[in-house]
Amino acid sequence: MSNKIRHSLLHKIYCINTMYLTHLFLIVFSLLSLPGCQKDNADTPIDSVTQVVQVNPGAIDIQSLYSISFLSPQDNNIAAKWLVTQDQKDRVYSVIPNAMENQFQQRLDYLSTQFKEEKRIIANRIVQTRDLLEKFNISTNFLMLLDGMIAVKQSHLIGNFGDYCQFYINLRQHNYEHAEAVKKMKSLSISH
Repeated sequence: MSNKIRHSLLHKIYCINTMYLTHLFLIVFSLLSLPGCQKDNADTPIDSVTQVVQVNPGAIDIQSLYSISFLSPQDNNIAAKWLVTQDQKDRVYSVIPNAMENQFQQRLDYLSTQFKEEKRIIANRIVQTRDLLEKFNISTNFLMLLDGMIAVKQSHLIGNFGDYCQFYINLRQHNYEHAEAVKKMKSLSISH
């Protein structure tokens, strides 16, 4: 092979490598310069209504809880109280029942620790799951959903809380009853 051909081939390889590295750099730079997905804003709907700035969760008035359609970052400490107000749409409390709030609080605490997600995110997803199922004429309640998700988590099914909710919704839409859906999810865990 002549030096001229060899030089020409080396030049082409150099140009291709340079072009490849330039494209790679541009792709990486583009990805790094994109706005990040912020956990706090990703689950807040655009058309959300009044939100409450929390200082003392025990001091929030009940009417404010009913006006919240979706919990925001500052609402993490009122997630259990809010779930009480959202659980039965036709029931309006003048005072949050402590026993109900404690039941929700225990479950939110556990799931928040296990999934490493804020309680408000878990509460928002529980409400979304129930509301979506209702659109398909499938009824459920929050304690049942929370207990089901706890049982599935204890079986070590891989995924985050959002994955669990979506899987549960899919199973319920395919005519699985609650207990059957939870059993199916547990059967797919790594411990089985």
